[in-house]
Amino acid sequence: AESRGATVLLELDQPRSWGERNWQLYYDDRSRDEERYDTSIQTVDLQFTELRQSTGSGELVWGLGYRHQHNRSRSSYSVSVLPEVINEDLFTAFFQQSWRLLDQRLELTLGSKFEQSSRADFNIQPSLKASYRLGPDHTVWASVSRAVRTPSLVETHGRLITGLFAETPLPLFGSFNGNSDVGEEKLDAYELGWRRRFGSRLAGNASMP
Repeated sequence: AESRGATVLLELDQPRSWGERNWQLYYDDRSRDEERYDTSIQTVDLQFTELRQSTGSGELVWGLGYRHQHNRSRSSYSVSVLPEVINEDLFTAFFQQSWRLLDQRLELTLGSKFEQSSRADFNIQPSLKASYRLGPDHTVWASVSRAVRTPSLVETHGRLITGLFAETPLPLFGSFNGNSDVGEEKLDAYELGWRRRFGSRLAGNASMP
């Protein structure tokens, strides 16, 4: 197999009295040539992020993003992704607001991510976390969040033909085909945690999903 690639990253930071803004442009070109299957992927990604700070009480981070991905493959009889040219677009937005209360012993963080893809439905991924500082080196926290995974192109458009019993007098072959009707995977996660530092060299950390 032979792999080639190039990456370009441009960033612009704009400090402000109330926080900062960040612009990021990313381009990635990757290709891989194998005996039975070749792929090339070009990705253009644009991100905007803004941070707004409140004196002593918390901060707000929000942002917007857009990604375009051009996928091209050269298939063979045994391995293929069809159609061989697939273009994907992904629009994203997010926010995260934090508050520090009770003399900054309690921190609440509320956020969410929003995604709209050309291969998936619009989805919302909210999160909420609360942490309480019992002492200078002692913290407990709890969180709840939702994550969404979009199936890969192989899962939705791929095909693999392989020999099951190729050495028998009557060879048998199996075909494994992707399913374009495969939906997104959603995970609702709940977590409790504890963190304690014992001196300058020893610390303990435990969590329970």
